Amino acid sequence: MKHYRYRTMQLVIILMLASSVSCTGASYLPGFEGVLLDKESGRPIENAYVVCFTDYYSILERINVGGGNAHPDALQIAITDNKGFFKIDAYMKYTGGWTEERRVYVFKEGYIYAVQYVQIAERKDVLRKSNDILSPSEEIPLNAPIRIYLSSKESNNIDGSPLINGYLGLLYSTYRYHDYFKYSNKTAYKRLKPFFLEVYKIVDKYSDEIQKTFPEPYIVQNWNNDLARYREDLRDDLHRDGGR
Repeated sequence: MKHYRYRTMQLVIILMLASSVSCTGASYLPGFEGVLLDKESGRPIENAYVVCFTDYYSILERINVGGGNAHPDALQIAITDNKGFFKIDAYMKYTGGWTEERRVYVFKEGYIYAVQYVQIAERKDVLRKSNDILSPSEEIPLNAPIRIYLSSKESNNIDGSPLINGYLGLLYSTYRYHDYFKYSNKTAYKRLKPFFLEVYKIVDKYSDEIQKTFPEPYIVQNWNNDLARYREDLRDDLHRDGGR
């Protein structure tokens, strides 16, 4: 009986793996382009960042009974031109695993609020404002060039719910991807290091003002913990670059 159960479990796992390969031979999220504007003046914002962090799940993680663990996979960076224009290429990975989401952050030094969106596998053709998944979500269709606005005065989502500053997710995602590339892909890390340093310098410079936008003390504590860990991880690079 035990042998029969063991063979049955093997068969179930094989069928799940085959299903994963056949259904998810390629993970794909469409690209998008548009312009970034100042919410108050309506003018284009130049030299701002539009950054995408894409996590990936392997086949084995997909059948993990305890829940899958996402792995950093792709970091895409666009910088707006003098007309505020940016373009993010499509993401595709030919593999038996699958991609669940791509987190998008838009920010620039001098703006105390960063904007965050999420592009999920189930809704590939829109960006969703990912501040609060329990509240109605602003969605931006990606079938045409889009408009994104930055503001240092905004305090609410389009539906009136409190806005969670995108800098919180940006700091965590940047710290996480920094660790991944530093130890797993040194060639990519060397290319991306200026970006990692730039994010740190912005969030460190405006940290006190950014913290004032957080609604709860525990969020401030999480922010300070992540910033301290990131500073320690970047210590040698900051020293060489003349940062603190």
